[in-house]
Amino acid sequence: MSATGTTPTPAPAREQALPTPVTRCLDCGAPLAGKFCGECGQRAQLRSVSLATLAHDVIHDLGHVDSRVWRTLRALLLRPGYLTNEFLAGRRTRYLPPFRLYLVLSIIFFVLLSCNPPEEAIVLEGADVTGEPSGVVTGKDGEALSQAMDELSREMTSQSASAPAGDEAAADAATKAAAKTVAAIGKAAADADSSVIPDADCGLFKWSAAGHTWFEPGLDRVCEKLKTVSKREFGRALFRNVPKMMFFFLPLLAFVNLLLYAFRRRKYVEHLLFYTHFHAFAFLVLILQMLLLFVLGITNHLAGVSSLVKFATIVYLFVALFMGMRQVYRQSRLLTAFKYVVVLITYGISLLLTFVGTIFYTALTV
Repeated sequence: MSATGTTPTPAPAREQALPTPVTRCLDCGAPLAGKFCGECGQRAQLRSVSLATLAHDVIHDLGHVDSRVWRTLRALLLRPGYLTNEFLAGRRTRYLPPFRLYLVLSIIFFVLLSCNPPEEAIVLEGADVTGEPSGVVTGKDGEALSQAMDELSREMTSQSASAPAGDEAAADAATKAAAKTVAAIGKAAADADSSVIPDADCGLFKWSAAGHTWFEPGLDRVCEKLKTVSKREFGRALFRNVPKMMFFFLPLLAFVNLLLYAFRRRKYVEHLLFYTHFHAFAFLVLILQMLLLFVLGITNHLAGVSSLVKFATIVYLFVALFMGMRQVYRQSRLLTAFKYVVVLITYGISLLLTFVGTIFYTALTV
Protein backbone atom coordinates (compact mmCIF):
# COMPACT_ATOMS: atom_id res chain seq x y z
CA MET A 1 0.00 0.00 0.00
CA SER A 2 1.29 3.45 -0.85
CA ALA A 3 1.66 6.44 1.49
CA THR A 4 -1.60 7.96 0.27
CA GLY A 5 -3.49 4.80 1.18
CA THR A 6 -4.38 3.79 -2.38
CA THR A 7 -3.49 0.51 -4.01
CA PRO A 8 -1.51 0.97 -7.23
CA THR A 9 -3.04 -0.60 -10.37
CA PRO A 10 -0.80 -3.39 -11.66
CA ALA A 11 0.60 -2.74 -15.16
CA PRO A 12 -0.62 -5.13 -17.83
CA ALA A 13 1.82 -7.86 -18.71
CA ARG A 14 1.52 -7.04 -22.42
CA GLU A 15 -0.40 -4.27 -24.11
CA GLN A 16 -2.81 -5.48 -26.79
CA ALA A 17 -2.05 -4.06 -30.23
CA LEU A 18 -5.01 -2.18 -31.63
CA PRO A 19 -5.56 -2.11 -35.41
CA THR A 20 -4.20 1.02 -36.99
CA PRO A 21 -7.09 3.11 -38.34
CA VAL A 22 -7.05 3.50 -42.11
CA THR A 23 -7.83 7.01 -43.32
CA ARG A 24 -6.97 6.59 -46.98
CA CYS A 25 -7.78 3.83 -49.47
CA LEU A 26 -4.93 1.35 -49.79
CA ASP A 27 -5.69 0.97 -53.49
CA CYS A 28 -6.20 4.47 -54.94
CA GLY A 29 -5.24 6.68 -51.95
CA ALA A 30 -8.58 8.55 -51.81
CA PRO A 31 -9.81 9.76 -48.36
CA LEU A 32 -12.15 7.26 -46.68
CA ALA A 33 -15.55 8.20 -45.25
CA GLY A 34 -17.10 4.78 -44.64
CA LYS A 35 -16.55 1.05 -44.93
CA PHE A 36 -15.81 1.31 -48.66
CA CYS A 37 -13.81 3.70 -50.81
CA GLY A 38 -15.96 6.22 -52.64
CA GLU A 39 -13.58 6.26 -55.62
CA CYS A 40 -12.77 2.62 -56.41
CA GLY A 41 -15.16 0.69 -54.12
CA GLN A 42 -12.51 -1.29 -52.24
CA ARG A 43 -13.18 -2.26 -48.62
CA ALA A 44 -11.64 0.22 -46.16
CA GLN A 45 -10.39 -2.26 -43.55
CA LEU A 46 -8.88 -5.23 -45.36
CA ARG A 47 -8.75 -8.60 -43.68
CA SER A 48 -5.54 -10.61 -43.57
CA VAL A 49 -5.27 -13.01 -46.48
CA SER A 50 -5.74 -16.63 -45.44
CA LEU A 51 -7.34 -19.80 -46.76
CA ALA A 52 -10.33 -19.23 -44.48
CA THR A 53 -10.99 -15.72 -45.81
CA LEU A 54 -10.68 -16.87 -49.41
CA ALA A 55 -13.10 -19.75 -48.77
CA HIS A 56 -15.50 -17.36 -47.04
CA ASP A 57 -15.44 -14.98 -50.03
CA VAL A 58 -16.14 -17.81 -52.49
CA ILE A 59 -19.05 -19.14 -50.41
CA HIS A 60 -20.38 -15.62 -49.93
CA ASP A 61 -20.27 -14.85 -53.68
CA LEU A 62 -21.78 -18.16 -54.80
CA GLY A 63 -24.12 -18.83 -51.90
CA HIS A 64 -26.28 -15.75 -52.23
CA VAL A 65 -29.08 -16.25 -54.72
CA ASP A 66 -29.02 -12.56 -55.63
CA SER A 67 -25.25 -12.30 -56.02
CA ARG A 68 -23.68 -10.86 -59.16
CA VAL A 69 -22.74 -14.32 -60.43
CA TRP A 70 -26.21 -15.85 -60.32
CA ARG A 71 -27.93 -12.63 -61.36
CA THR A 72 -25.70 -12.44 -64.43
CA LEU A 73 -26.02 -16.11 -65.39
CA ARG A 74 -29.78 -16.07 -64.92
CA ALA A 75 -30.22 -13.02 -67.14
CA LEU A 76 -27.74 -14.38 -69.69
CA LEU A 77 -29.56 -17.70 -69.98
CA LEU A 78 -33.20 -16.59 -69.87
CA ARG A 79 -33.25 -13.02 -71.24
CA PRO A 80 -31.23 -12.68 -74.49
CA GLY A 81 -30.09 -9.11 -75.10
CA TYR A 82 -31.02 -7.94 -71.59
CA LEU A 83 -27.44 -7.72 -70.28
CA THR A 84 -26.36 -5.69 -73.31
CA ASN A 85 -29.15 -3.17 -72.71
CA GLU A 86 -28.32 -2.98 -69.01
CA PHE A 87 -24.65 -2.31 -69.73
CA LEU A 88 -25.43 0.38 -72.31
CA ALA A 89 -27.91 2.00 -69.89
CA GLY A 90 -25.14 2.34 -67.28
CA ARG A 91 -26.40 -0.34 -64.85
CA ARG A 92 -23.15 -2.29 -64.66
CA THR A 93 -22.04 -2.92 -61.06
CA ARG A 94 -24.81 -5.46 -60.41
CA TYR A 95 -23.56 -7.75 -63.20
CA LEU A 96 -20.25 -9.39 -64.11
CA PRO A 97 -18.17 -7.48 -66.69
CA PRO A 98 -19.02 -8.78 -70.19
CA PHE A 99 -15.53 -9.59 -71.44
CA ARG A 100 -14.55 -11.29 -68.18
CA LEU A 101 -17.80 -13.28 -68.35
CA TYR A 102 -17.04 -14.35 -71.92
CA LEU A 103 -13.46 -15.32 -71.06
CA VAL A 104 -14.40 -17.41 -68.00
CA LEU A 105 -17.23 -19.27 -69.75
CA SER A 106 -15.09 -19.95 -72.84
CA ILE A 107 -12.31 -21.39 -70.68
CA ILE A 108 -14.77 -23.64 -68.84
CA PHE A 109 -16.29 -24.78 -72.14
CA PHE A 110 -12.99 -25.68 -73.81
CA VAL A 111 -11.70 -27.40 -70.67
CA LEU A 112 -14.81 -29.58 -70.54
CA LEU A 113 -14.53 -30.22 -74.27
CA SER A 114 -10.90 -31.30 -73.94
CA CYS A 115 -11.88 -33.72 -71.16
CA ASN A 116 -14.24 -35.49 -73.55
CA PRO A 117 -12.51 -35.75 -76.94
CA PRO A 118 -14.23 -37.59 -79.81
CA GLU A 119 -13.64 -41.30 -79.93
CA GLU A 120 -11.51 -42.86 -82.61
CA ALA A 121 -13.04 -45.89 -84.32
CA ILE A 122 -11.07 -48.91 -85.44
CA VAL A 123 -12.96 -51.15 -87.85
CA LEU A 124 -12.36 -54.87 -87.52
CA GLU A 125 -12.88 -56.01 -91.08
CA GLY A 126 -12.33 -59.69 -90.41
CA ALA A 127 -15.09 -62.31 -90.10
CA ASP A 128 -15.44 -65.32 -87.87
CA VAL A 129 -16.09 -68.87 -89.05
CA THR A 130 -19.82 -68.16 -89.33
CA GLY A 131 -19.20 -65.30 -91.77
CA GLU A 132 -20.31 -62.56 -89.37
CA PRO A 133 -18.24 -59.33 -89.39
CA SER A 134 -16.10 -58.65 -86.35
CA GLY A 135 -17.61 -55.20 -85.78
CA VAL A 136 -16.24 -51.83 -84.68
CA VAL A 137 -14.07 -51.06 -81.66
CA THR A 138 -14.00 -47.48 -80.36
CA GLY A 139 -11.62 -45.81 -77.97
CA LYS A 140 -9.23 -42.90 -77.49
CA ASP A 141 -5.79 -42.91 -79.16
CA GLY A 142 -3.76 -45.85 -77.85
CA GLU A 143 -6.73 -47.19 -75.89
CA ALA A 144 -8.53 -47.96 -79.15
CA LEU A 145 -5.63 -50.04 -80.44
CA SER A 146 -5.31 -51.93 -77.15
CA GLN A 147 -9.03 -52.62 -77.07
CA ALA A 148 -8.97 -53.84 -80.66
CA MET A 149 -6.09 -56.21 -79.98
CA ASP A 150 -7.93 -57.66 -76.97
CA GLU A 151 -11.00 -58.16 -79.15
CA LEU A 152 -8.87 -59.91 -81.75
CA SER A 153 -7.36 -62.22 -79.14
CA ARG A 154 -10.79 -63.21 -77.85
CA GLU A 155 -12.05 -63.75 -81.40
CA MET A 156 -9.18 -66.05 -82.34
CA THR A 157 -9.61 -68.06 -79.14
CA SER A 158 -13.33 -68.53 -79.75
CA GLN A 159 -12.74 -69.49 -83.39
CA SER A 160 -10.17 -72.11 -82.42
CA ALA A 161 -12.50 -73.57 -79.83
CA SER A 162 -15.53 -73.66 -82.15
CA ALA A 163 -13.76 -75.13 -85.17
CA PRO A 164 -14.27 -78.94 -85.42
CA ALA A 165 -11.20 -81.11 -85.15
CA GLY A 166 -9.64 -81.76 -88.52
CA ASP A 167 -11.72 -79.13 -90.25
CA GLU A 168 -8.95 -77.42 -92.24
CA ALA A 169 -11.37 -75.17 -94.12
CA ALA A 170 -12.68 -73.65 -90.87
CA ALA A 171 -9.17 -73.18 -89.52
CA ASP A 172 -8.08 -71.55 -92.78
CA ALA A 173 -11.08 -69.20 -92.66
CA ALA A 174 -10.26 -68.23 -89.09
CA THR A 175 -6.64 -67.53 -90.04
CA LYS A 176 -7.68 -65.31 -92.97
CA ALA A 177 -10.18 -63.44 -90.79
CA ALA A 178 -7.51 -62.80 -88.17
CA ALA A 179 -5.08 -61.58 -90.84
CA LYS A 180 -7.64 -59.12 -92.18
CA THR A 181 -8.33 -57.87 -88.68
CA VAL A 182 -4.64 -57.33 -87.93
CA ALA A 183 -4.27 -55.44 -91.21
CA ALA A 184 -7.24 -53.21 -90.37
CA ILE A 185 -5.86 -52.43 -86.93
CA GLY A 186 -2.41 -51.64 -88.29
CA LYS A 187 -3.86 -49.40 -91.01
CA ALA A 188 -5.98 -47.42 -88.52
CA ALA A 189 -3.04 -46.91 -86.16
CA ALA A 190 -0.64 -45.96 -88.95
CA ASP A 191 -3.14 -43.54 -90.52
CA ALA A 192 -3.31 -41.38 -87.37
CA ASP A 193 0.49 -41.12 -87.29
CA SER A 194 0.94 -40.40 -90.99
CA SER A 195 1.61 -36.87 -92.22
CA VAL A 196 -1.25 -34.58 -93.17
CA ILE A 197 -0.27 -34.37 -96.87
CA PRO A 198 2.47 -36.99 -97.36
CA ASP A 199 2.59 -37.04 -101.17
CA ALA A 200 1.72 -33.42 -102.00
CA ASP A 201 3.75 -31.53 -104.58
CA CYS A 202 4.26 -28.11 -102.98
CA GLY A 203 5.32 -26.69 -106.35
CA LEU A 204 1.69 -26.86 -107.49
CA PHE A 205 0.67 -24.10 -105.06
CA LYS A 206 1.31 -21.29 -107.55
CA TRP A 207 -1.68 -19.02 -107.36
CA SER A 208 -2.03 -15.47 -108.52
CA ALA A 209 -4.62 -12.86 -107.57
CA ALA A 210 -4.62 -9.87 -109.94
CA GLY A 211 -0.95 -10.47 -110.61
CA HIS A 212 0.05 -10.59 -106.94
CA THR A 213 2.07 -13.60 -105.84
CA TRP A 214 3.39 -12.33 -102.50
CA PHE A 215 1.53 -15.08 -100.61
CA GLU A 216 3.15 -17.98 -102.51
CA PRO A 217 6.17 -18.31 -100.15
CA GLY A 218 3.77 -18.61 -97.22
CA LEU A 219 1.81 -21.35 -99.00
CA ASP A 220 5.04 -23.21 -99.72
CA ARG A 221 6.07 -23.07 -96.05
CA VAL A 222 2.66 -24.34 -94.95
CA CYS A 223 2.80 -27.18 -97.47
CA GLU A 224 6.30 -28.28 -96.46
CA LYS A 225 5.37 -28.12 -92.76
CA LEU A 226 2.24 -30.25 -93.24
CA LYS A 227 4.32 -32.94 -94.95
CA THR A 228 6.28 -33.42 -91.71
CA VAL A 229 3.41 -33.23 -89.18
CA SER A 230 1.19 -36.19 -88.29
CA LYS A 231 -2.58 -35.96 -88.48
CA ARG A 232 -2.87 -36.65 -84.76
CA GLU A 233 -0.41 -33.88 -83.82
CA PHE A 234 -1.98 -31.38 -86.21
CA GLY A 235 -5.49 -32.11 -84.93
CA ARG A 236 -4.49 -31.51 -81.33
CA ALA A 237 -2.68 -28.27 -82.20
CA LEU A 238 -5.69 -27.07 -84.18
CA PHE A 239 -7.98 -27.77 -81.22
CA ARG A 240 -5.72 -25.70 -78.95
CA ASN A 241 -5.87 -22.75 -81.36
CA VAL A 242 -9.66 -22.65 -81.75
CA PRO A 243 -10.14 -20.41 -78.64
CA LYS A 244 -7.72 -17.90 -80.17
CA MET A 245 -9.77 -17.95 -83.36
CA MET A 246 -12.80 -16.61 -81.48
CA PHE A 247 -10.98 -13.35 -80.66
CA PHE A 248 -10.82 -12.61 -84.40
CA PHE A 249 -14.25 -14.02 -85.13
CA LEU A 250 -16.17 -11.66 -82.82
CA PRO A 251 -14.81 -8.41 -84.34
CA LEU A 252 -15.78 -9.65 -87.83
CA LEU A 253 -19.38 -10.21 -86.74
CA ALA A 254 -19.48 -6.84 -85.01
CA PHE A 255 -18.35 -5.17 -88.23
CA VAL A 256 -21.19 -6.86 -90.13
CA ASN A 257 -23.68 -5.51 -87.59
CA LEU A 258 -22.13 -2.06 -87.93
CA LEU A 259 -23.04 -2.15 -91.64
CA LEU A 260 -26.51 -3.61 -91.08
CA TYR A 261 -27.43 -0.96 -88.51
CA ALA A 262 -25.55 1.96 -90.06
CA PHE A 263 -28.63 4.20 -89.95
CA ARG A 264 -29.20 3.46 -86.25
CA ARG A 265 -26.02 5.40 -85.43
CA ARG A 266 -24.70 2.66 -83.18
CA LYS A 267 -21.04 2.60 -82.23
CA TYR A 268 -18.87 -0.35 -83.20
CA VAL A 269 -18.20 -1.25 -79.57
CA GLU A 270 -21.94 -1.66 -78.96
CA HIS A 271 -22.14 -4.36 -81.64
CA LEU A 272 -19.02 -5.99 -80.22
CA LEU A 273 -20.65 -5.97 -76.77
CA PHE A 274 -23.79 -7.62 -78.16
CA TYR A 275 -21.86 -10.51 -79.72
CA THR A 276 -19.67 -10.87 -76.64
CA HIS A 277 -22.80 -11.41 -74.54
CA PHE A 278 -24.33 -13.73 -77.13
CA HIS A 279 -21.27 -15.96 -77.36
CA ALA A 280 -20.99 -16.02 -73.57
CA PHE A 281 -24.62 -17.19 -73.63
CA ALA A 282 -23.74 -19.84 -76.25
CA PHE A 283 -20.85 -21.14 -74.14
CA LEU A 284 -23.13 -21.30 -71.07
CA VAL A 285 -25.81 -23.26 -72.96
CA LEU A 286 -23.23 -25.68 -74.40
CA ILE A 287 -21.68 -26.18 -70.94
CA LEU A 288 -25.10 -27.07 -69.53
CA GLN A 289 -25.69 -29.40 -72.48
CA MET A 290 -22.41 -31.26 -71.88
CA LEU A 291 -23.18 -31.66 -68.19
CA LEU A 292 -26.70 -32.91 -68.95
CA LEU A 293 -25.44 -35.34 -71.59
CA PHE A 294 -22.92 -36.66 -69.08
CA VAL A 295 -25.72 -37.32 -66.59
CA LEU A 296 -27.84 -38.97 -69.28
CA GLY A 297 -24.87 -41.05 -70.40
CA ILE A 298 -24.44 -42.65 -66.97
CA THR A 299 -28.21 -43.23 -66.76
CA ASN A 300 -28.78 -45.96 -69.32
CA HIS A 301 -32.56 -45.81 -69.47
CA LEU A 302 -32.40 -42.07 -70.36
CA ALA A 303 -29.70 -42.38 -73.01
CA GLY A 304 -32.27 -41.93 -75.80
CA VAL A 305 -33.00 -38.38 -74.63
CA SER A 306 -29.52 -37.19 -75.69
CA SER A 307 -30.56 -36.51 -79.28
CA LEU A 308 -33.53 -34.47 -78.08
CA VAL A 309 -31.25 -32.42 -75.79
CA LYS A 310 -28.85 -31.66 -78.66
CA PHE A 311 -31.70 -30.66 -80.96
CA ALA A 312 -33.26 -28.40 -78.31
CA THR A 313 -29.89 -26.74 -77.69
CA ILE A 314 -29.43 -25.87 -81.37
CA VAL A 315 -32.98 -24.51 -81.65
CA TYR A 316 -32.57 -22.38 -78.53
CA LEU A 317 -29.32 -20.89 -79.83
CA PHE A 318 -30.97 -19.81 -83.08
CA VAL A 319 -34.06 -18.47 -81.31
CA ALA A 320 -32.00 -16.59 -78.72
CA LEU A 321 -30.01 -14.77 -81.41
CA PHE A 322 -33.23 -13.48 -83.00
CA MET A 323 -34.68 -12.50 -79.61
CA GLY A 324 -31.45 -10.74 -78.67
CA MET A 325 -31.43 -8.69 -81.88
CA ARG A 326 -35.03 -7.67 -81.27
CA GLN A 327 -34.30 -6.73 -77.66
CA VAL A 328 -31.18 -4.65 -78.36
CA TYR A 329 -31.89 -2.99 -81.71
CA ARG A 330 -35.65 -2.46 -81.28
CA GLN A 331 -36.77 -3.01 -84.86
CA SER A 332 -39.83 -4.73 -86.32
CA ARG A 333 -40.03 -8.50 -86.59
CA LEU A 334 -39.93 -8.39 -90.40
CA LEU A 335 -36.89 -6.13 -90.60
CA THR A 336 -35.15 -8.06 -87.81
CA ALA A 337 -35.88 -11.34 -89.63
CA PHE A 338 -34.24 -10.00 -92.80
CA LYS A 339 -31.13 -8.87 -90.92
CA TYR A 340 -31.17 -12.12 -88.97
CA VAL A 341 -30.82 -14.10 -92.22
CA VAL A 342 -27.98 -11.83 -93.34
CA VAL A 343 -26.26 -12.32 -89.99
CA LEU A 344 -26.55 -16.12 -90.27
CA ILE A 345 -25.02 -16.08 -93.77
CA THR A 346 -22.16 -13.80 -92.76
CA TYR A 347 -21.76 -15.83 -89.58
CA GLY A 348 -20.98 -18.90 -91.65
CA ILE A 349 -18.65 -16.98 -93.99
CA SER A 350 -16.80 -15.34 -91.09
CA LEU A 351 -16.49 -18.68 -89.33
CA LEU A 352 -15.06 -20.25 -92.48
CA LEU A 353 -12.54 -17.45 -93.00
CA THR A 354 -11.32 -17.47 -89.41
CA PHE A 355 -11.13 -21.27 -89.41
CA VAL A 356 -9.02 -21.28 -92.59
CA GLY A 357 -6.78 -18.66 -91.00
CA THR A 358 -6.50 -20.85 -87.89
CA ILE A 359 -5.46 -23.81 -90.05
CA PHE A 360 -2.68 -21.75 -91.65
CA TYR A 361 -1.57 -20.42 -88.26
CA THR A 362 -1.53 -23.95 -86.84
CA ALA A 363 0.47 -25.25 -89.80
CA LEU A 364 3.10 -22.56 -89.29
CA THR A 365 3.39 -22.94 -85.51
CA VAL A 366 2.85 -26.65 -84.84
